[in-house]
Amino acid sequence: MKIWKWLAALLILIMLAAYTYWGLGYLTQNRLTTAKLSELSGLRAVLSMIPDIPSDLNERLAAARAELTAAESVFTGETDGTVIIDTILRLAEEAGVKGVPLFSHPWADEFMSNTDFSVFHLSVEVTGNFQQIRNYLELLKNSGLNTMAVKYLKVVRASADPDAVMTADLDIAVYALAPAAQ
Repeated sequence: MKIWKWLAALLILIMLAAYTYWGLGYLTQNRLTTAKLSELSGLRAVLSMIPDIPSDLNERLAAARAELTAAESVFTGETDGTVIIDTILRLAEEAGVKGVPLFSHPWADEFMSNTDFSVFHLSVEVTGNFQQIRNYLELLKNSGLNTMAVKYLKVVRASADPDAVMTADLDIAVYALAPAAQ
């Protein structure tokens, strides 16, 4: 009979140890679940601060893509250096100034605003009075070479007379999308 008492006591101790082990596991799991739930509620609060997606987002995206395509089409203009020089000299003739190309550089690649561009540089000297040079610059502005920019302009006047002959040195750049960027 004594053995039965010892076996019963041993069985009770084993069951007590098992219940303690499972109980502590449950409490640990419960603490982790509570921590995760509080973390989840914090994330829900952060998500609630994010604004809803605008209903016109697809339309705005399509409009932005159309604007990008239109902007890129501006850079697909004339890329023949001879035609560009002829256009610039023809405009000088139309304005009544004498235009002389001093030098030009072949198309070279430049990286600006995260885009590769091919750039044609031309230096021109024009001679005429103030009004003629002003008209020439206006003709250049409206020439149809949409990507042309006057990078440098220096005007030298021989005398204070408003009708005196002036000389203007211009450095002109014409931009096009580099072949890899198209």
